[in-house]
Amino acid sequence: TGKGIISGAGGYLRFRTNAGDIWDDEDHPDVPFPTASPYRLRGVHFLDSDLGFVVGQWYRIAKTTNGGYTWNHVNPAPQLQGQNLLAITFNTNGSHGVAVGEAPNSSGPKILRTTVTAPVGSAWGVPSQITEYPGTISTDKELRAVAWAGNETFWTAGATGLIYQSSDGGDQWQQFLPPGVPWSTFNSFEIEGVAFRDLNTGLFVGSTVGSTNGLGLAFRYLDNSGTISWDDVGPTLPLSLNFWRIHGVALNVPGDKAYAVATAFDASTGEELGILLEKNGIAGASRFSVVG
Repeated sequence: TGKGIISGAGGYLRFRTNAGDIWDDEDHPDVPFPTASPYRLRGVHFLDSDLGFVVGQWYRIAKTTNGGYTWNHVNPAPQLQGQNLLAITFNTNGSHGVAVGEAPNSSGPKILRTTVTAPVGSAWGVPSQITEYPGTISTDKELRAVAWAGNETFWTAGATGLIYQSSDGGDQWQQFLPPGVPWSTFNSFEIEGVAFRDLNTGLFVGSTVGSTNGLGLAFRYLDNSGTISWDDVGPTLPLSLNFWRIHGVALNVPGDKAYAVATAFDASTGEELGILLEKNGIAGASRFSVVG
């Protein structure tokens, strides 16, 4: 449709109607939320050109039915002094949706789900079950990304290598660990982005923690008739680039290419760089390459 919306701190929204050539402030005096509010907006998802959702500070979820010009809260109500929801997604017909975010260290991962209601996305609740592997309990339960893979299957991921998968529309979740990868190694992976082409093929991107220079990472998940492959598909960058991380990943519409955005510090020039990465062939083991 050529339309797009981005969100940020201070209740900030910008929107475009011309395929991204010009971005305008969404500044309408009659909009009660979220424009001009002090609340941080952390994620946005649209099912079509009119119906969309944003998530953010204090576990807020808001909905628009007119392309983002007006917004209203949905249930549950915001939890004042609570933490943030960071990402939201739906399947294509809106029958299932999942929102994820931060959670207190004493509680489990923060996941909310919605199923078919009239209207779509009007009420959200917690999953009935989240199963974790023994010995992998993390004190940081922050989930930063969520993706729909097909049918009723969703994936979410975030801090300290936490990955969960649901195959029933978000009601029950099972933690995922790559085959042959020990938790003591995997929990240094800070996952920032997830994208799935179909039920069997997905990408996870992020960076390491606890490293002096930091290292951007990208992995391909492939399920070949029940045999799971987990392959490093991260780019090879010049040695002068330090402190770099990959922030997000998305697939093109045919699903044959992936794009990721990254930042890096160039020690040779002292500059901080924004980097665009591309991967051809989602199911293949080829690595991301720098395209800009």
